[in-house]
Amino acid sequence: MVAYIGEIEKKYHKKGDAFFTAWIIKREYKREELCQSELLYVQIGKVFEPAGEECGTLYDESNACIRCGVGRTQMNALTLDLKQIKMHVDIAKTIAGEVIVSSQFKQAWEDAKLSGAVFSDVYQKGRKPTLVDTWYQLQIDSQPLEIISPTIAGTDPFNFEDAERYVCDKHVLGLNLISEITVSRNSWNSGDMLTTKQAFGWKQGLLMPERPLILSQNAWDCLCNAEIKGYSVEVVHMK
Repeated sequence: MVAYIGEIEKKYHKKGDAFFTAWIIKREYKREELCQSELLYVQIGKVFEPAGEECGTLYDESNACIRCGVGRTQMNALTLDLKQIKMHVDIAKTIAGEVIVSSQFKQAWEDAKLSGAVFSDVYQKGRKPTLVDTWYQLQIDSQPLEIISPTIAGTDPFNFEDAERYVCDKHVLGLNLISEITVSRNSWNSGDMLTTKQAFGWKQGLLMPERPLILSQNAWDCLCNAEIKGYSVEVVHMK
């Protein structure tokens, strides 16, 4: 059925039209499958606006890639409108990929003495931005993982001919992650919070390419025990 839908979409695509306009890939795992995976890909459920750049966060793009936008440098503390997070979660991100975690997340991580995560101050947007003690910016300081085949990226599940438009050989594998992630085992230095060398996405206005967030099995176990909310995980393959 999926292949049949793909053929229909290709016919529409050639005419400049579309058979479907949105798609979401959902993978379901048995608990034992997740428990047996050494690494897990984090899917953050809450994505909100406005982005930090709209709230006073400054970025230096002088060294960013002119093709895909990867490589800009954050120049000051992250400032956000945290009132936009209306549901109870412990991890969330802006549309620009800026990730924040709750004080409960930070406490659980530090109590377990896990590695790879850095927690930085976050400010509430206002006439005079104010420091908050309930949210922290999550940044990664571990060695990045190398994504390898058979990981698949593309514009959509059918990988039309314009998929190469969103590939940057130095930084970006494609507009969207289509398959599960496979990484090189040799690139893992046993860190608990990791990201990857390669990103997915493209610079389009405030939207930026994002590198997947990866957890070790120990880290996932810690977050589960602390009842951290707002994310799901997928199996990461290594070879």
